Amino acid sequence: MDRTGPSSGITDNERNDPFESSHAKRRILIADDDKVIADSLSIILRKGGFETAAVYGGRKAVDLAQQFRPDVLISDVMMPDLNGIEAATRIRAMLPSCRIILCSGQAGSDLTRKARMHRGEFEILAKPIHPGKLIDHLRKIAVGFVHPPDQSDDCAQVFGD
Repeated sequence: MDRTGPSSGITDNERNDPFESSHAKRRILIADDDKVIADSLSIILRKGGFETAAVYGGRKAVDLAQQFRPDVLISDVMMPDLNGIEAATRIRAMLPSCRIILCSGQAGSDLTRKARMHRGEFEILAKPIHPGKLIDHLRKIAVGFVHPPDQSDDCAQVFGD
């Protein structure tokens, strides 16, 4: 029995998209102290096929990670309660397989320089990030087509040294 076609609920895009057809929804935890950014990114990624949760600080990210168990953490670097680097380090200790993506619009900040020291552990992307390119990048991660952090695709400009 053919499970494709108009009555099956499976679209042509799903048949041709290895992310949709062979993987359960990947869980993405978004941490940003700017609620508009966190919520907007959560909505965009949910529409892109991911299961998402948004929190508004580093401490909340660490707390929720224990229950939500994300496959990927996307975190702002600069947050007032617990910065993204410390939150990512704590989440990595709890969930070693969680992929960490740190984002910042402050390329020259001390925290961003500190994040660069974790380059082998964390991917560091510059804001703003084009949503379509981020979704494509996350789908590559989901199907195991992963680049080392210092050789990221053109999802966003990786901070230079």
